Amino acid sequence: MIAFSLSELEALLKPSRIVGQSSQKISRIANLSEAEAGDTSFLSNPKYRSEVASCRASLILVPEDYAGQPQDNQVFFHCPSPSRSLGILCKHIEQLQQKPALAGIHPTAIVAESASIDPSASIGPYVIIGENSIIEAHVEIQSHVVIGRHCHIQENTKLWAHVTILNHSQIGKRVIIHSGTVIGSDGFGYETNAEEHHEKLSHIGCVIIEDDVEIGANCCVDRARFATTLIGSGTKIDNLVQIGHNVRIGAHCILVSQVGIAGSTIIEDHVTLGGQVGIAGHIRIGRGSMVGAQSGIAKNIPPKSFLRGTPAMEYGKANRFYTVREKLPSLLKRVRELEGQIKRDGNELHVHPEP
Repeated sequence: MIAFSLSELEALLKPSRIVGQSSQKISRIANLSEAEAGDTSFLSNPKYRSEVASCRASLILVPEDYAGQPQDNQVFFHCPSPSRSLGILCKHIEQLQQKPALAGIHPTAIVAESASIDPSASIGPYVIIGENSIIEAHVEIQSHVVIGRHCHIQENTKLWAHVTILNHSQIGKRVIIHSGTVIGSDGFGYETNAEEHHEKLSHIGCVIIEDDVEIGANCCVDRARFATTLIGSGTKIDNLVQIGHNVRIGAHCILVSQVGIAGSTIIEDHVTLGGQVGIAGHIRIGRGSMVGAQSGIAKNIPPKSFLRGTPAMEYGKANRFYTVREKLPSLLKRVRELEGQIKRDGNELHVHPEP
């Protein structure tokens, strides 16, 4: 790893306040419990606050309200968001370490004559690009990527190795798609005929991915049966997510790993879906909603809802429900004991009518 002086890191991270002194250069990043001299660490989650006092890192990024004092030869950078400051440092390191992609087409790539490739684009080994597809400036396409016919990849987008972009897909600017993801596969659509066989429905629509989207590894975004499957600008999608045909996802959404969205559902802007959330088809999730992990959504959700559970319910109500559910075995035992007591006493339980 590249070594940085504290003055270089101060210029990069611009902390609101600096406490302590150290001449140690910073060459590694470590968590609070494992850091040693020459490391930087950070406090973001309050549950680890007690570990700062014993941390041996030379530099610790702490919140602005952190009141503790550094040890000898240790420095605290007070930051509005230590996690974001660490992100700036990591991005800076990545840029320094990253080998720039070479413009041009690798000799093993197969490119249709009718495809249009900007001279500044980088086309890696064994890439296949189909007829009438357009690759704009500074696009980086790594090895073994397959791009079908009539696709359009806009400038500064990066496709990692083994990504598949199928026919008529459109990818916006500064998009990142990680290895193994498939964009534009047929949706899951069938009709049962008179013989009770499942006949495949043709999917002739497209996928549109807008600017600044990032899609993780091994995701699937299905081509629309007709019209468009859409992922809005700035949306971030984790690994192993399934997005069905004709789904429309708004801008700046977060989809965590293993989310599954059935066809024709609409996800409005700024929605967050926790891991393994399942959403039925043909419903709408309102703007700004948050859905907890492993929840099941089967009906429309109004804007700014906060839900969890299967079936999903309001978050506070769900917490009370799960608290009561944990007590059900003991409650059942008490009911049976009361029933036995009534029988032993020879009494009957009567319900008296209201006067």
